[in-house]
Amino acid sequence: MARTKKERDWNYYKPFLQEYCLGNLSYSNKIPPHAAYYQRKFFAPGENVNRGTGSITLFDPSNPREGNQYTMWKDWSDPQGKAGDIYALIMKNEHIQTRWEAYDRCEDLFGPAKHVVRTQAIRKRNRAMRYKKKESTFKLTNEQIALENAKCREQRRKIEAQVIQNLKENGSLFRSLNHIPCQVGHDRKGELVYHQMTCANYMHAMILNQDDPRYISERDAKKEGWRIRDGAKPVTFEYLDTKSSPYHLMRWQLYNGADVIGMPPYKARPMTPEKDVLDNIRVMLRGNGITDDNSVLFDDPMGQLRELASESTWHEAKVLGQRTLERELVMTQLMQQCGASQYKLADVKPVLEHLERDFERKGSQNLFKSGYRMDLAVRGITGKYTDQLLRDTLEQTRAFQAAEKAPFKELRVYMATDFKAPGEDGFIPKGAALEGERAYKALTAIFREDMKLFGRSDAPAFGREVSLYIKLRNDGIKGRISLPLGRLAGGNCGTVSESISELLLKPDRDKVFTEVGRETAVGERVRLQMFNSPEYRKTYEENPKLCEEQAISEIEKEFIVKEAVVLKKMESFAAEESQYMQHHPELALGKHRADTYLYQVPGKYCQDEKEVLRAFGSDLVVNIRRPAFYGKEMDGYVIETRGALMSDGQGHFLSPGHNEVIVGPFLKENEARKLQDFESKFELSITDTTGEERYKGETARQCLSYLMMDDRDMYERQKSGMKPVELSQRQHVTVRFGDQVLMDEDVYLGQLAMGNYTSVYDMLEAHCKDRQSLRDLYGGLHVNEKYTVNPELLDIVQSYQQVPQELIDQDLEREFLPEGMESSRPRVGQKASVAMQWYKAKALVNYCHTEREITDHIVADMARKYKAETIERVIKTHLPELKNCVHQSLERPEIQKTIKENRERNAMRLGKVVNR
Repeated sequence: MARTKKERDWNYYKPFLQEYCLGNLSYSNKIPPHAAYYQRKFFAPGENVNRGTGSITLFDPSNPREGNQYTMWKDWSDPQGKAGDIYALIMKNEHIQTRWEAYDRCEDLFGPAKHVVRTQAIRKRNRAMRYKKKESTFKLTNEQIALENAKCREQRRKIEAQVIQNLKENGSLFRSLNHIPCQVGHDRKGELVYHQMTCANYMHAMILNQDDPRYISERDAKKEGWRIRDGAKPVTFEYLDTKSSPYHLMRWQLYNGADVIGMPPYKARPMTPEKDVLDNIRVMLRGNGITDDNSVLFDDPMGQLRELASESTWHEAKVLGQRTLERELVMTQLMQQCGASQYKLADVKPVLEHLERDFERKGSQNLFKSGYRMDLAVRGITGKYTDQLLRDTLEQTRAFQAAEKAPFKELRVYMATDFKAPGEDGFIPKGAALEGERAYKALTAIFREDMKLFGRSDAPAFGREVSLYIKLRNDGIKGRISLPLGRLAGGNCGTVSESISELLLKPDRDKVFTEVGRETAVGERVRLQMFNSPEYRKTYEENPKLCEEQAISEIEKEFIVKEAVVLKKMESFAAEESQYMQHHPELALGKHRADTYLYQVPGKYCQDEKEVLRAFGSDLVVNIRRPAFYGKEMDGYVIETRGALMSDGQGHFLSPGHNEVIVGPFLKENEARKLQDFESKFELSITDTTGEERYKGETARQCLSYLMMDDRDMYERQKSGMKPVELSQRQHVTVRFGDQVLMDEDVYLGQLAMGNYTSVYDMLEAHCKDRQSLRDLYGGLHVNEKYTVNPELLDIVQSYQQVPQELIDQDLEREFLPEGMESSRPRVGQKASVAMQWYKAKALVNYCHTEREITDHIVADMARKYKAETIERVIKTHLPELKNCVHQSLERPEIQKTIKENRERNAMRLGKVVNR
């Protein structure tokens, strides 16, 4: 009984969990030291340490991504089915029967507990408090208020410490802005409502960065008939108690939405492209009284929003760090409202110094005072932003209603060249004037044909230029568009409005971001200014480099302004198109996008889109997006290119030009899955006289390509009538994809059974009848060829001019002679042993492989000169390996007839009478 009544602080030894695991459990040495789960994955007691990385995972319950207060994940639990802790692990590992004995074992390992939190007096007080709360007679004492305030301040210090760490690591307050945290509760009518978290609770939830940002109390969950998952741990938040005097902070616990069974699953907001984020910022600025007439909206909307945030906060603060902190807090939340996934502070140093000083001296007061002002400022700015969105929506609705009656009534298209698209009514002649819906459908057909012909250089229409004049009367858009089909000059866009914008901006973009265009534009500008100004001519002669740099800067500024103007003017047309697509989804360009190349550019090479374009050139780059657009969290940019980049042979690719930027292939989720299947399932087996060779994945594809090239080389080499014996052996080729056999045939080089195709897939398609297996193979093979480390080999295979089958059959009908064995050819005085090796070599170069095939070929050659007895004797003497087949070969009717005719011919030559 004494053992069970011993006072134990059960929470004291729980932080020692990782220390116990490191000293008493095994962990995999395959985990790299820089991995996130290094020294957090262990093998459970009795688990096979030679397989996997272990089933025990440690994490921090208050912050699963960081921290040291570890506990065990759900992939290992104690015998009672509860979440495992250090005592359950000791019981399992050391075969201890009770948790009390496990506690004693912890005392032996880590020393006695330094303090006991819950004494008998505290337990008695807590029971009384729970009873008073139940009877609604509970009142906080000053001591309890001070305790609650202290606990909340302690949690605030942890929040501020994490914010400081984020600023040091990546220059932002929070790691991600993808989710806006909210509390789920009930209003006075009993209806479910969602309230966005504020101040300290907002910061705490943003630091936790859970995939589900919703939090709910257990009472509210039960009202909706939901249930808290077994073993779920609540998160501690705070609130201001205004019912007691004085006002004070109180703690309360909420459960994450992922731990509530029955709660509808959380739907994450879609990733917002960078251009849409800037558009949302402009709408927010207009709602707060900053009109579109201000050019800053086009040049630097972020700077204007930062100025608005600064004016909306405590701008009278004398400390620079305090003013900057409040401005950046507001900017962070405003950028989150506009759809940004991350925001890095413009001025990190003063904010970081201010917070570190606040953390050390004032106990984390200033951060949360600034958080309160942040809420007030954001509430005022976003309220006007919401009103502006409603006004814009109303205006767009009116425009949509007018567009439904007469869609695209302001659109005019005049054809400057003929255009022929597949279909009966796909021809549009030169001089055709189109307007409204007919003009839009014509543009759709042109852009769709451009995407369809991408990569098909053998198509007759590839590269054919289509020219037209386009005009949008209300928006002031007009100009001539030239589009070479198949080159994606209009981009790989999903809408006609985006394609028109690309084409209108392409000439100016090429002047800035291509070497040829930049040199031409700078030369023209310099020559014009020299012609107009003698002073400029003198300046250019003194310092030509400075003048050229100024010209480049002017050209870049002009392009930025024009880009902003064109995109702004195309907004109404884009909105009208979006409404039109809801009723005509068959005209959407998105499903016809071309299969381009994607590469991931690390952030250390390029800081913004302009640097990416300078490195790769606008003539090569189709689109530039953040990895978040494709659902991946990584730094840098993802570029979409019209062609493959040059490979370094090590799985990386290089940018064109002098300043090489090293990039890697960017695989979308479905492409990565297909490529993984290809690498694991695609197998090649080649069997010849030397044995069997096996290859897999990319190596197998390259080996098949080399076989195709060898087949072509042998076909060209044997046109002289001579073939090398060593390259004329039969090879048995077997190609598998998983359990399916795609090819299982004997191959002789020179017959063009493999080489007369322009791709590995076409070759396998000709030899395989299982179309489903080919469809499964095509996706992975296509991705593998797109990002191959040996593009030269792929170009050689694809650029081959196929030979007509009639010509191949004609070339293979003649007999071939062994190359390099002219001295061994049968003649008068030649030794029979030497001549027989020539006969055998001749049989081999004429596609004879088995002993019977070789014997038949030799006998057929010798039957025209020798008697049957002589043939049999010579073969058995000098080619003993064929002696078992000689007799059967000589008994063939055609051989008997040839020998008889030869005997009669010899008799007639000698003047003897032949009895027929």
